[in-house]
Amino acid sequence: MKLAIDLGGTNARVAKGTWASHTSRDLKGYTSDMPYSELVSLLLKTIKSVGPERVGISAPGPIYPPGVISPSEAQSPNIRWHDENIQADLNQALSPQVYVQRDVSCAALGVLEAEDAAAFNIIYPGTGFGFATVHDSTVMQGYNNTAGELAELDLEESTYDKALSLQRLTELDNQNRSPETVLQSAPTTRNKYMALLARASAPLIAVTAPNTVFIGGHLAEAWRIIGGTLTSEYQRRLPYEPTVKETAETPLKGAFLLGDANLHF
Repeated sequence: MKLAIDLGGTNARVAKGTWASHTSRDLKGYTSDMPYSELVSLLLKTIKSVGPERVGISAPGPIYPPGVISPSEAQSPNIRWHDENIQADLNQALSPQVYVQRDVSCAALGVLEAEDAAAFNIIYPGTGFGFATVHDSTVMQGYNNTAGELAELDLEESTYDKALSLQRLTELDNQNRSPETVLQSAPTTRNKYMALLARASAPLIAVTAPNTVFIGGHLAEAWRIIGGTLTSEYQRRLPYEPTVKETAETPLKGAFLLGDANLHF
């Protein structure tokens, strides 16, 4: 049995089992602004209570040096633990091997496992904006494992994280409704966000020209409503027509695959 943990900017989830079959729950006691020492204590307690053979942890990127969660305060303002080698600290205290990787890279591993796709991009709006590129069945890491780390890059007098996070749906909505409500019942605002998302990410997609673009998270859950609009937005902005589809793969689920012998990095 393996254990997977997803540390997010808002909450955290833990799952036990395997990539194909597992149960999951919220990680009780977790807050994104908890001190690092308390986070390590909580993770050690959780891992020891399960007794897994291996642990995979997905976390906000970048993850560099290996195992070090190193987003800047601007990238992850809710998180108090920056530049901490959580992988080394946990491995010193545990017998099961612990692996840590950036969240969207974990989601990409899940897509590689689930889909017949060797070249794709994955877009994952959430608390921030996640992006990863897979080429020849390999998740591209780039220099210092920062490939796809767009959070602080300028975008229309804002940044990718602020302009394309799901919270932007609420900001665009004149009734200040939740992102989930806007996706379901505010077509004008929803379509405005889809146009912005496509316009901002199309140049990134055009650089590698994958045959498939996967959309994850809450946007995937609302695919029946948004899929046609978002696909059309990409088709009119790109020099070719990739397949645009949703994926149910998540950073939590992909974390089960960290440490596999055939890891695609």
